[in-house]
Amino acid sequence: MSDARLTAHLSSLTNFSSTLNKNRMSTLDAPQMINQSTVSPFPTAVRYGVIGGLILVAYALIGNLTGLTKPSAGFGILIVSGLISIAIYIAVLVMAVRKHRDQDLGGYITFGRAFVVALIASLIASLLSTIFQYVYITVIDPNYMTTMVDEMQVMYERMGLSQEQIDAAMEQAGAAMTPGRIIMQGILGSVIIGAIVSLIVAAIMQRKPKLDSVM
Repeated sequence: MSDARLTAHLSSLTNFSSTLNKNRMSTLDAPQMINQSTVSPFPTAVRYGVIGGLILVAYALIGNLTGLTKPSAGFGILIVSGLISIAIYIAVLVMAVRKHRDQDLGGYITFGRAFVVALIASLIASLLSTIFQYVYITVIDPNYMTTMVDEMQVMYERMGLSQEQIDAAMEQAGAAMTPGRIIMQGILGSVIIGAIVSLIVAAIMQRKPKLDSVM
């Protein structure tokens, strides 16, 4: 009986040790939970906002110098150019949230935190882009607005609009294409579009911890 009891006791200890090791390995393999309240979203958001802003500024400068963002380039080229800008904008927000989620927060991020990171990055990038645009049209190329209005008229003529339609469009364009109006529209548009895009990015990039990793 003593041998049987000893064998049973050793078997029980072996099973307990095996279970303990499995739990320990599972704990080590699971991503470490980090209290999000102890990690600021601003360093990552600001960093990627500045990076995104500089990329957009460089792209806008290249477009202005090559004429790819001017009406004379054609309606199709303008659409493609705009889509590229949007793609850069979205990519920067995605990278900002991903970096904050995977490196700052241990692989998890709430919808609210992802939205805040994306929104801050988008506002900073848009602000830098808007400031550059203002400096460009007022200091670097003061004739930019006049050139744009003239090229818009040529584009409307190529589109086959009547003279009355062209005159009406040019009157609206002339009223809207002033440095002050462009800056105000840029700021307002960046807030609205930035919030919408940030909501979408946050909904896609959010990642809740699994129950087995919490326990």
